Amino acid sequence: MTNIQEITEFANLHAAEYGTSRKEKYIFLSNLSRNLNKAIEDDALTAEFFEDCENTNAILRKHYQNQYRVERFNTFLGWKEEGFKVKKGSKAFLFWSKPKVPKANEEGKKIVEDFNIDEDADEHKKYFISHLFSNLQVEEIQKSKEAKKVLELMDKDVDYQKAVKIVLVNSKVSKKKLEKELNNYI
Repeated sequence: MTNIQEITEFANLHAAEYGTSRKEKYIFLSNLSRNLNKAIEDDALTAEFFEDCENTNAILRKHYQNQYRVERFNTFLGWKEEGFKVKKGSKAFLFWSKPKVPKANEEGKKIVEDFNIDEDADEHKKYFISHLFSNLQVEEIQKSKEAKKVLELMDKDVDYQKAVKIVLVNSKVSKKKLEKELNNYI
């Protein structure tokens, strides 16, 4: 039977240091996934709590939400698109990503890139690692008054370039700096 304390140690490792290399992250995530699934099978974890989980990622998500009181996850770019930035020093939560798709070489034989995995490999070795950040690891991006003004003008159907020119006439901010900031919102 899998020990719940063992799983908690894995979760604490996640928050602290799970390694920086792809291999270390892969090993960590494989062990965590395997231990959570085993604990559910052995009834060491409440099966009812995980009954709506259709796959390993759903189990990981529910585990992270329970362990860290997280409400939702998103990618770095996903949070940026929503007007948030990831807090400095935040470490991503690891999930499994899209399955690796075998590619055919010149002879028509299937090959799998990355880790040199064959088709009969361990289930997890057929997936990439996805790095997601929780709602507790982000903060709203504060817009400058110049950026707010450009966005207001654009809401009034003023062309982007024209709106930037109008705002820059009465501002000490450089065009490059303003456009860089606006890239977060447009």
